[in-house]
Amino acid sequence: VARLQPQLVGDSAIFVSRSAKTVTFLTYNFVSNQWDNTDLTRLNRQITIGTSTASSGIIQTAFQSEPYPIFWAVRADGQLLGLVFNKQDQVYAWFRVNMLSEGGKVESVAVITGQNQEDMVVISVQRTINGAVGRYLEYFMPQELFGQLSNAFFVHCGLQLNLGPAVAITAISNANPPTVTAPGQTFVNGTFVQIANVLGMVEINQDKTEAYTVINTDPVAGTFQLQGMDTTAFGVYTSGGTALPVTNVVTGLNYLLGQTVIAVGDGAKILPPTIVTSNSLTFPYYCNQITVGLPYSTT
Repeated sequence: VARLQPQLVGDSAIFVSRSAKTVTFLTYNFVSNQWDNTDLTRLNRQITIGTSTASSGIIQTAFQSEPYPIFWAVRADGQLLGLVFNKQDQVYAWFRVNMLSEGGKVESVAVITGQNQEDMVVISVQRTINGAVGRYLEYFMPQELFGQLSNAFFVHCGLQLNLGPAVAITAISNANPPTVTAPGQTFVNGTFVQIANVLGMVEINQDKTEAYTVINTDPVAGTFQLQGMDTTAFGVYTSGGTALPVTNVVTGLNYLLGQTVIAVGDGAKILPPTIVTSNSLTFPYYCNQITVGLPYSTT
C-alpha cells in the first residue's frame, strides 16, 4: 500500500494502493472466512489521474462521517476528490472539487468532529492573490440549510456577514424625525435599518434599494429615530412591522484582491462577477446577510 494512513470506517479499512492511484476497502467476510478486497476506483479509473505522472495519484486522505459518509482525498495536482461511501446501500460515488481554474491548489485535508454538529472538512489551499502566493485554511460550511435559501453558501474562499434578526415594531410616531418603538432593539447610531410590513403608516415601508439611518437610539427604552425622515403627513401607525439591520457595503476583502467574486444577499444575487480592487465592495441593495466569494461551475 501507499505510505498513507488507512481510514477506518466501521468494520472496513479504506486504503490507497502503492501506485497511489487505486482506492480499496478491506473488510472481513464471515461467510467465506477471509478478508475481501473491493476496488473503489474500478468504475472511475480516471478519478485519480491528472495530466501527467507527477500530477496523478493521492497524497493525503481523511474521512467524514456526518452528515454523509465521504472519503476525501487530495490529488497530486491540487484537486480534492470525494467518494460517497455508503456500504449499507452499496453506493460508492466519486466527485471532484476543482479550484485550479480560480488559482486554488488544495494541499491538505482534515476532518474535525464535534458533538451535535456536522463534521467540519478543513483544507489547506495554496492561492495566488494579487500576484503573491499564500496559503489559506478554509472549511466547508454545513450542508443542512434548514429550509432557508439564505443559508446556502455555494462559493469558494468565501466570507459571510450576518447582521442579526429583525426586531418587532410596536409604535411609530408622526413626527420629524419619527420615533420608532421596538422593544429589545440593540441598534447603535449610524446603523442602517429596513422597515417593512407596517400597517397604517404604509408610506414608511421600504424595498431592498432603501434603508433608514438610526439616530438617538435608546436600547433601554427600546426606541430609536430615523435620520432625515418626516412622517407628520403619513398615515397613523396601527400595528405590525419589523426593523431589520442591513448594509450595502462589506469590508475585509483584501484577501481576494484581483480575484473575480460574486455576492448573494438574503438569498438573491446582488453582484455580478466583479474583480476585487480594494478592501470593500458596495452593492445596489441593502441586505441583512451577505455572502461573498469565488464563483464556480458544477459538472
